[in-house]
Amino acid sequence: MSQLSYELAWLMIQDLVAGAMEDHYEQAESLARKYNLPGDLRDLLVFLANLEPSEAIKDFQDANPDFPLNKDTAKGDPLKALEA
Repeated sequence: MSQLSYELAWLMIQDLVAGAMEDHYEQAESLARKYNLPGDLRDLLVFLANLEPSEAIKDFQDANPDFPLNKDTAKGDPLKALEA
């Protein structure tokens, strides 16, 4: 990660996930079903908000190594963030 704190990067990822739910709800629901997420998408946002940012970012990077974690993170694909 270049020049972002874990906290800021995690907030950006959470914002992308929330954006996926708001702007692409049907596709987000489809991904939730595909991966058998427990609860609904709102539960996912609460879960993500309670994770330790440094551990969450490490796990996110392991799951999606090509996703940009830098000043352009906020411009990333919301559905890819959700899927990761």
